Amino acid sequence: MSNNIVALPSDSPTQFVRVGIVHGILLGCLISSAEVVGDSLLTWIEPDFARSFWTHLVDEAFFPASHEVWLRAMVTVVCIGFCIFIGRNKQRNQAQIFQLAYFDPLTGLANAALFWKQLRDQLANARRNHLQIALFSVDVDHLKRINDGLGRLSGDAVLVGTAERLRRCLASTNFLAYLGAGKFVGLVSYNNSPDEISVLAQRMLSELSVPFAFENGELIPTASIGIALFPADSHDDNELMQKADAALCDAKKSGGDGVRFYAATMTWKVAEHIRVKSELRHALERGE
Repeated sequence: MSNNIVALPSDSPTQFVRVGIVHGILLGCLISSAEVVGDSLLTWIEPDFARSFWTHLVDEAFFPASHEVWLRAMVTVVCIGFCIFIGRNKQRNQAQIFQLAYFDPLTGLANAALFWKQLRDQLANARRNHLQIALFSVDVDHLKRINDGLGRLSGDAVLVGTAERLRRCLASTNFLAYLGAGKFVGLVSYNNSPDEISVLAQRMLSELSVPFAFENGELIPTASIGIALFPADSHDDNELMQKADAALCDAKKSGGDGVRFYAATMTWKVAEHIRVKSELRHALERGE
């Protein structure tokens, strides 16, 4: 058997059996031969194109039917390699597009778009299976002061470190996202009492208060956490997020570095706060 061959079985004409040394070298600049063997052209390129390519390439009068059809022409290898190269680039591009569309480039966490999709999906699943979910809204306290005092790079380092610490607190089955401006959100399923959610929140606060070391000294960060529960507080995704944010706002008003579960009075307080601010702004515009 010659080494400079690409072999494909006649009963599955688009599947690679093995790649010889010479052709392997040619393909190697595009793709590892180990990734090709046992694979199908149909996994790399459009099926219609692959079948049309094979039909025009293989002539039974020239290649007799046998267990394997040997393609010795150098141009054939180049064509196949090129097809695989194009297909692989397509897969890579799709993965890159997904990464850019749904993940935050700084922290590596899911972004707002993926969070809302995940929130809707998890709530739908929880309704079907009678599950309980806690929505965490976590905000890094005084992030603007950190950026202004230590520089944006230090602020970014705090955000990256916060993301990593929150990851350590949550189980792999939980969901964590970064929405921007120092705000993280998490979805956690729980089985029994909300007390287990309270324990987890306190663990988060403890983990997030570990100092960050910088060249010009240490920074002891703090965070505020607001929590809303499904189905106790709401069955709706937008309303649940609104209530988690109301709890977060209450925690920050109390000085930060704390945890608040949503209470009915919080929504009224937030709405009243927004109303008063709006009236004051309009009064200033009127010169009153």
